[in-house]
Amino acid sequence: MILSGWKEIAGYLHQGVRTIQRWELNGLPVHRAKSCGQVVAFAAELDAWEKAAPMRLLDEINALKANVEFLKAEVRALKARPQSAETSASPRDKAGTFVN
Repeated sequence: MILSGWKEIAGYLHQGVRTIQRWELNGLPVHRAKSCGQVVAFAAELDAWEKAAPMRLLDEINALKANVEFLKAEVRALKARPQSAETSASPRDKAGTFVN
């Protein structure tokens, strides 16, 4: 099966066009016509490449890393916020237990 154009290739791999274009830089087997720059790909080559290069997993890992960084920033912001009087001043004795 021959896939013609970025949209058709992206649809076959269930990804966005920009993702597929990025994957081309990582060795996605696409073929370009020299005269007009049209892109084509063979389904069998794409299937073999996808099995050999787990780019989806790498993209997922990068998305999770970005999420972790976002959450770390949220935690830092929450720690920097001034605490309310109720949560900051708990009555405790010298042993660290709450006093009634």
